[in-house]
Amino acid sequence: MNCGLDFGTANCSIGVWRDGSAVLIDLSENSKQMTSALHSIKSNIEVISIDETELSGRVSRALASQGNEIASAASVTNRSMGVVLDQISDGPKKVILREEIASINTDRRKERSELGELKEEKNKELWIRKVKEIKKKYDSAIEKLVIVALNRQKNYRDSNGTLKPITSGNQIESRERALMRREAAEIRAHAKADEGISSALYADNDICFGNEAIFRHMEDPNHGYFIKSPKSFLGAELSQRQKEVFIEIVIRFFAFLKSSAQNEVSTDLQNVVIGKPINFHGTQGENGNNQALEILYKGAISAGFRNIEFLYEPIAAALHFERSLTKDKVVLVLDAGGGTTDCSVIKLGPSYKNRIDRDECVLGNSGTRIGGTDLDHSLAMRTIMPLFGLTSDEVDLGIPNVVFSNAITQNDINARAKFLSWETGRDIDFYLKSVPGSQVEKIQRLRQIYDKRLGFRLNRSAELAKIALSEKDSVILPLNYIEDDLTVQITLRDLEDSIHRQLGTMTDLMDEALRQAGKAADIIYVTGGTAKSPVVEHYIRKRFSGTEIVIGDHFGSVASGLTTWASKIF
Repeated sequence: MNCGLDFGTANCSIGVWRDGSAVLIDLSENSKQMTSALHSIKSNIEVISIDETELSGRVSRALASQGNEIASAASVTNRSMGVVLDQISDGPKKVILREEIASINTDRRKERSELGELKEEKNKELWIRKVKEIKKKYDSAIEKLVIVALNRQKNYRDSNGTLKPITSGNQIESRERALMRREAAEIRAHAKADEGISSALYADNDICFGNEAIFRHMEDPNHGYFIKSPKSFLGAELSQRQKEVFIEIVIRFFAFLKSSAQNEVSTDLQNVVIGKPINFHGTQGENGNNQALEILYKGAISAGFRNIEFLYEPIAAALHFERSLTKDKVVLVLDAGGGTTDCSVIKLGPSYKNRIDRDECVLGNSGTRIGGTDLDHSLAMRTIMPLFGLTSDEVDLGIPNVVFSNAITQNDINARAKFLSWETGRDIDFYLKSVPGSQVEKIQRLRQIYDKRLGFRLNRSAELAKIALSEKDSVILPLNYIEDDLTVQITLRDLEDSIHRQLGTMTDLMDEALRQAGKAADIIYVTGGTAKSPVVEHYIRKRFSGTEIVIGDHFGSVASGLTTWASKIF
């Protein structure tokens, strides 16, 4: 069975195709979304080790097997020339290949002519051998050309006519490594006599997800292992050890989501389409994007999925919206998520929705590593961190702003580690001795963030204030976990001022996608949790006042579109 999986920075969703439509699965408290958070009572996530020698052998065998299949697909001995050439999908390339083959056949005929016909019976055996050698020589030359062409287009048809992708050595290694992780987990699962593999695989009573994970962490921040928004780390500069840890984290998320969906539909989910942003959060560019996709792919294989495809998240949202259209439209999709903001301009409507190949429908893409978590951070820096010593230019306490930023950062491993280092503790002690007496109380609060690891909770408070401002003009935010009766008032104007730069970036991305498309959009479709804020919606409506704007399902449209695409391609 097929499914779509939205592994979002803020929330996760999974959907299945049932009775002709995408159905999202309840994940917690009758909600289709689960907060992207994990907590373990253990201090770390165990990484399952594998035998590298066995891995090398498996990769070599898989490459050899694939090579044999490609050679068979290109064989003009086992297949007719027409069948072989029909595998080449690019028309101009097929024409060039035919011309090259015709040249080879001209040489073949010339050499065969030079051999002549059999004249004496006593020379029959030698003559037949030379005829076969000529055939083999030129058939081999043709097959080499076809193999090169198939490798360039990265697919071929097997003996059953099934179109199969050609995978690189790195891709095969990723797949085999993930499968070996899963096999190791199955061996462990077998050891649990009272559990079947389906329930025991990657099951861990010490691990919980979603809001329960957040509550556990807030109860005791100094113990256990906690991570929120792991997707925002996948494109960052990671050590090999960190990559292995994030693979294990992704495995556990995917295994939980897969199990939840399978319990609902009572069947195994083998095929999945996973959403991907235009650019993952991080500073590595395309290298970071490739790293993130590799981590997600390995996690999906190890969690039990057999066939994995990826689809840009704004295009997935577009496919969800397309089901409501009765006329063809050019649509600008804005997907303002928790960790990234992505835009796509795409042709949607009845004329396009049944196509499997939608590449020509996509007119433009743009994306950046800014999302809801960045808005939360900006709001906290402006309204909350002054209570901890962050000052304006007029009052300089000699404390770098980066100290306050690192204290509440949630999507930068190095920044979090820097704040929790002994050096930062030493620096805070120095600040306590050097600031004016009127400021000591604030620096003591900063020391509490350090000692009690309250950075996440402060960031969470900013997030809750942002959410509350979706319905109110002003909120009083309690910070009792810092000290009794400590509060801060945050207004809608504070939010507007805090995120003005990010709002400008969003509309710049929309302009860039439209520039690539070379035409105006008939409709702007807005989705993603960040777009739920009235500040964001108002800014977009003001900037694009002449275009129809549709506010979609903030949290479910991507998962629904991924599920829709899975129903078409698998």
